[in-house]
Amino acid sequence: MTHTRPRAPYRPYRFDHTAFKAELQRRGLEISDLAERTGLSAPGLFKILRGARPYPRAETYQAILTALDLEDGALLVESTPAAAP
Repeated sequence: MTHTRPRAPYRPYRFDHTAFKAELQRRGLEISDLAERTGLSAPGLFKILRGARPYPRAETYQAILTALDLEDGALLVESTPAAAP
């Protein structure tokens, strides 16, 4: 019997890790600084920063926006649907 992984649901927006990195650099912040401001773990934030987590939880996203004093929708980019197998 072959098992296939269920396809993740399409999400119209993903976290823009490039803009996130640029925003941290513009403000002169390190991941450890942001972790302290948000109460989130530095390793988790680092995964978001390098693009390994393109869809962080809504609570995580909101904590980042609040800590950086950004408006809702900032640091998001439009996703493209995955190609069908």
